Formats: sequence, C-alpha cells, structure tokens
Amino acid sequence: MSEKYIEKWLNGELSEQEKQEFENSPEFESLKKLTSSIEKFKAPELDKEKEWERIKATIYDNSNEKSKKSVQWFPTFIKVAAAIAIIATAYIYFFTNNITTISTSVAEKKTVVLPDSSIVILNSLSSITYDDSNWDNQREVKMEGEALFTVKKGSKFEVKSSSGTIKVLGTEFNVRERGSLFEVICYEGLVQVNKGNEEVRLTSNKIFSSLAGKSSVKEKATGITPHLASNESAFYSVPFKEVLNEFERQYQVDISSKNIDLQRDFTGKFTHTDIDLALKSITVPLDLSYKINGGKVILSKK
Repeated sequence: MSEKYIEKWLNGELSEQEKQEFENSPEFESLKKLTSSIEKFKAPELDKEKEWERIKATIYDNSNEKSKKSVQWFPTFIKVAAAIAIIATAYIYFFTNNITTISTSVAEKKTVVLPDSSIVILNSLSSITYDDSNWDNQREVKMEGEALFTVKKGSKFEVKSSSGTIKVLGTEFNVRERGSLFEVICYEGLVQVNKGNEEVRLTSNKIFSSLAGKSSVKEKATGITPHLASNESAFYSVPFKEVLNEFERQYQVDISSKNIDLQRDFTGKFTHTDIDLALKSITVPLDLSYKINGGKVILSKK
C-alpha cells in the first residue's frame, strides 16, 4: 500500500473504492491499532498565553528583557501605592480625628478646660484649636480673635496666631488678635512673644502691642484683674475705632460714629452685661453722647 493512500486516509480524502481497498490491506490493521492507542493518550492542556510569554522571553534580546521586567514590576508598585493610600487614610482618620476646635459667635463667650486643666476664656467671635491626642507631648493652641489663658505649670506651652507666637511655662495672659491689632497682656509669670523677627519677653503687667506693623511694649496699671474673667473688655492706648469694633462684637449692634476722631487713643474698659453702662464707659471719657435706636447706636459730640 503506497504512502499516498495512507496520507489520503489520514486526511479523509479516500474515495469509496480506495477506502475498501485500503481497509482490506494488512497495513490498515496496524494503523488502526496505532490510532486507537493515540486516541487513548491525552496530552496536558496547554496554556497558550503562558507558553507564548515563555517563547518570547527566550527570543527577546537583553533590552526587551529589561523592558519586560519593568512591566512585571509595575503591578507590584500599584499594590504598594494602594497600601500607602490606605495607611494614610487611616492615619488621617484616627489621628486628626482628635483635633478639637471650639469657637464663639457674636456676643458669646466660652470657658474651655484644656487636657492639662489649663483654662481658656474665649471672647466673642474667637476660636481655639488643639490636638487632644498629642497634648502630653505638645501643649500647643492655635487661636483667632481674643482669649484669656490661665496655664498650668509644666512643659512648654505655645499659643499660635497668624500674627505671632506666645511661649510660656506657667502664667496668665491675654491674647487679642483683631484685624491689624495684635496684643498680648501678661498678668502673671513670664511670656515670650515672637512676631516675625521680633522676640519680646513680657513680665507681669507688661503689654506687647502691634498695630499696623508698629510694635511697642508698655506697662499697664498694677492690680488690674484679667478683663475677660470679669466679663469686660479692656484697652490700653488703642485707637477708638478698635474699641467700637469690639463693642459691636459684644452687643451685636451697629455703631454710627460720624464726625468723631476714630484714631484717638483710648484707655479704659466696658462691661459685657449692661449696654447702657458700657456705652457710658466709652463715651464719657471722650466727651461724647450716645443714642440707642433699635439695633443701632448713634454717637455724637456733646
């Protein structure tokens, strides 16, 4: 039987006559047994993609091999980046979640007890922020507006505002930051004020004042108690305009002050509990009169 017949049989191309002749030949029985054995044998399944990558790896040059390694490294980088993102998110949630912010609205004051039992009295439209979870390591308060601090002795205590930083070890002091006015009054102990390149140390009864970029240190009268603790606002040689601005914050009123010198220095105080008494306290020393009309206060010269 020729090889041509065998090839045609394997390809299914034999005619009926050729097929009968071939099946009657001795070669057919041998081929039939061989075919049966082959059919019983099952080769392992081939992972075409994996084999293709293996083949490519054997024929690629060194530069392509380096490129392939970079591609394989990229998924690992993605996993690491994802892990970092998860850790960062957890850190923000668990650690910054302990940041405490306390603020006041118009005509409102609050007394705040810090984690070490230091006390802060917040004036109206003011705020403080501190990290409760890290307080033992860093006694630091960020503030806006005005606040009276009574600090427990201990490690360094810092009060930070946009105008400057106050550093203390244990003392009582008042910080006022209103617009261009930045003022620190030391009632007891020692405080260090840092504003820009300036560094000033204040002892009891000393006042650091900075207004419109001009700084000075002055002394207040002895024996005067912290004004916020007495529900008062006190001023030491500040423009009258600053006094009126504070009055509006405390009593939620609008003040009309036409034909009045608002840059005139004022030293004095007013109460937060009686508007008539408060108005007398700031008008009589300057020989002014006032009239209350609803939510508006009209000031005029006598």
